[in-house]
Amino acid sequence: MRRLPAAKFRRKYRKRRASFEQLVAMLRPALEKPRSRGGTPGGAIDIELKVGATLRYLSGGSYLDIASDHGISESYFYFVVEEVLDAMNQKLGNFGLTEETVLDAEYLKDLAEDMSKYWGDALHGVVAAFDCWACPIKRPHDADYQPYRNRKGFFAYVVQVCVDARRKLIHMRCKEKGAANDSLVFRTSTIGQAILAGKVPQPYIFLGDAAYPLHRSLMVPYGGKGNDVWKDSFDFWQSHYRMNVECALGALQRRFGIFWRPLEVHQSKVWLIISACMRLHNWLIDIDDTVLSTAYEEDMPSRPECIPITMQSDGAADEGDEADHNRERMGKTKEQVRDDLTKRLREVGLTRPGKRMRTSTGDVSG
Repeated sequence: MRRLPAAKFRRKYRKRRASFEQLVAMLRPALEKPRSRGGTPGGAIDIELKVGATLRYLSGGSYLDIASDHGISESYFYFVVEEVLDAMNQKLGNFGLTEETVLDAEYLKDLAEDMSKYWGDALHGVVAAFDCWACPIKRPHDADYQPYRNRKGFFAYVVQVCVDARRKLIHMRCKEKGAANDSLVFRTSTIGQAILAGKVPQPYIFLGDAAYPLHRSLMVPYGGKGNDVWKDSFDFWQSHYRMNVECALGALQRRFGIFWRPLEVHQSKVWLIISACMRLHNWLIDIDDTVLSTAYEEDMPSRPECIPITMQSDGAADEGDEADHNRERMGKTKEQVRDDLTKRLREVGLTRPGKRMRTSTGDVSG
């Protein structure tokens, strides 16, 4: 490992050497074992080799080649991998969005400010986006394996995720079998139940695709054909924020080649692998800081001035106005909330890029 050139090291282990060394240091307390008489700290296998072997396994390598390259017996290989995966899930931090933080206005405010910073303010109060990923698995050994069959014909677990502006996976749930649809997974999750119960502080909203239920705190596209230019504009900007989910899952699958084919592990180990990969994905974003920049304006130089997002003020004089605004939104139906967001786009003339809108003076490019 130490003799590998930097480029080849990153290609094999999916990270820079400095990041690898930092990861080893973080995991060492969980992997280090007491010195045995005549033995070495950490057991017979060096901790760097354990972590390296696990990263190669997550990158999609063959356990036969990995075991040989890292001096691990084939019979002991999966014990090493499971040990390191447990350490990753223990040491690499928790997912930020929980049934407690989904009710925390300050936490949601931070997410909304990041969304505005990186992706603009077209929609008021967006914090993150939900989606579900069907993770392929080998055919289960269960006598009744049909519930694992996805609608696309392969066996899978349905993994619900929520992604923030930096494309970090701030929530994951891996409990439902492949036949479950996105809406069912969301409605049966504790976070989904909190959102649908109307407990999310206003004016913050989450996003989902058309498979999710529309709610005051969960905006989905209008969909369908023949929508006017402003509903079309809403659908575009809703997708503009929501694409972070697709990009995050794409980056996860690209980095960890173990997902390039069905997982060949027992169902009880599926969560262990997915959770460790997602935590590692988040950790690499935090230490590398290479996911996004604030160059959004350069990407869309002709973008009209967007609506500034109004966060909860710290000033006592504004608290009453903010409370009135929140009560007003809570009193509206889910359709009215979406229509209000669409109306705000119309007020500033913010359409889908390249779309034309008709005014009293003629056609104007959006």
